[in-house]
Amino acid sequence: MKHREWLREFRRGISLHESDESEEALAVLRQLANKIKEPLHRAVGQWHYSQTLGMVAKIFEDLGDYSKAAQYYSKAGGWDQSEALSFGQSAANRYAYSALCWFKRGKSDKAARVASLALILADRYRDKSRVFHRVEILLRQYNEKKARRRKQQ
Repeated sequence: MKHREWLREFRRGISLHESDESEEALAVLRQLANKIKEPLHRAVGQWHYSQTLGMVAKIFEDLGDYSKAAQYYSKAGGWDQSEALSFGQSAANRYAYSALCWFKRGKSDKAARVASLALILADRYRDKSRVFHRVEILLRQYNEKKARRRKQQ
């Protein structure tokens, strides 16, 4: 699947949702996710690129060319760091929104666990989206309420 195809289907799902056709939007987006997931296990991608750069670096190191080895290790490391940052920020956001949904559902214990993880990741990956401010407030309120209950017991 090409990016253009993905974008068309992704936008179609959003459009359906915005047109109050959420069930159809869910079907479109779930089908899209399934189309993407299956080939991921067979495809060569970014991880493979980084691994290859790392092996090139290792070979240069074994040959005693430490300058080229260092350059390739740095190149692979930079690639990995960029990917980690991107995925880390994405994970932090997903967990934050999950926590907000659990709070809205009244599942405070579950929300608190997920919120804590979201905030750890947000701090680690320096993501300062507004959603984290809301999650921090709700988690603080939850913890204060829990502490008051313990004192009363």
